[in-house]
Amino acid sequence: EAGTPKRGGILRMRGWDPPHFDPHLTINNYTNYLLSFVYGRLVRHKTGADVQPGTFPIEPDLAERWESPDDTTYIFHLRKGVKWHNKPPLNGREFVAEDVKFTYDCFLTEKANANRFLLEPVDRVEVVDRYTVKFLLKEPFVWLVHVLANPTGTWIIAREVVEQYGDLKQAESA
Repeated sequence: EAGTPKRGGILRMRGWDPPHFDPHLTINNYTNYLLSFVYGRLVRHKTGADVQPGTFPIEPDLAERWESPDDTTYIFHLRKGVKWHNKPPLNGREFVAEDVKFTYDCFLTEKANANRFLLEPVDRVEVVDRYTVKFLLKEPFVWLVHVLANPTGTWIIAREVVEQYGDLKQAESA
């Protein structure tokens, strides 16, 4: 009845202004709610009518699959062909493993990150190749994939945006 949908335009919705747009410097729901329209995560909680209430199944988001060859290693294989927004400074470049490493290096080293404790068991993140990233843990941590699906602060960010804006606080950085 409304006609054929067309891409683009402006989404207007009722909401509140977040304190800023840096997911590593706030646990504010408004920030993370708005960022959910802009960023993705490696994995996410599945939603829909086929999900049994009270369960939180995990499904791929920016990763197409993952594996855990031992108790302290998780390997994520990224979806190929995923593009960042076609605006400066990213200009639609491809999403790659370096983006994941940069994100979690920031997450783990930002002293003001109130969610940093969630990934305390992570020792380091390594780039295996352009589309593969490895999380190496200090100790077994069965909740890693569930924490990465958390919609608060686990959005994948790009180095170029932080370099251009100095941080992610301004709305233009999203």
